[in-house]
Amino acid sequence: MTFSQMLLERELSEKLQPCNEGPNCLNSPKNTNLPKCAICKLSPVFNGTCGDVPGVGSHWRPSFKGLKHPVLEQWKREASIQRREMLALARKNKDHRRQAVLKTSQLCEMLTEKVITATANSGRKFRDGDHVSFGVTLDTKQQSKRLEPVVHWDELDKVRKDAKRSGKAVGGLVIHASNKRAIVAVALEDWATLMTIGVQCQN
Repeated sequence: MTFSQMLLERELSEKLQPCNEGPNCLNSPKNTNLPKCAICKLSPVFNGTCGDVPGVGSHWRPSFKGLKHPVLEQWKREASIQRREMLALARKNKDHRRQAVLKTSQLCEMLTEKVITATANSGRKFRDGDHVSFGVTLDTKQQSKRLEPVVHWDELDKVRKDAKRSGKAVGGLVIHASNKRAIVAVALEDWATLMTIGVQCQN
């Protein structure tokens, strides 16, 4: 024990006050010649708080197994309630952000549907993309934080596979940017097929 700790213990010993559960605690003056009430946060001296005082904590030691300290149990309940409230608030905030994203995504799909027919269940059930036009399967992607649209190869490959799965020749992406403009992106190797479909539709 350092000299400073000895001074601190001496100072605290002058304020030795057991809690109401002192008779049931093996670290209280009633049950030991070396009580720890002076460095126990359950002591009335600290009134439930010990700040940053080193060595001060809970020194509750029940006289028999299973005995609970009512104050400690109350603190545990309060801490549990506080954790649940924080988790509920985090879930609430997360849900708000998620709902905002879903709302924007739905708006993008509605804008696409003004010019292109939607597939059954917007592609979620049958994995056939969000929309179909002249035998071309299209999947709507929202990029609300981008002014310039970006094509992701994995997304394009996925919709191309969805198109083949549903019997369509070409699969592409409809990308909505933050300026409310949208583009259609298809793979270069699908371009010739797309032009052939266009010629056939004209004839």
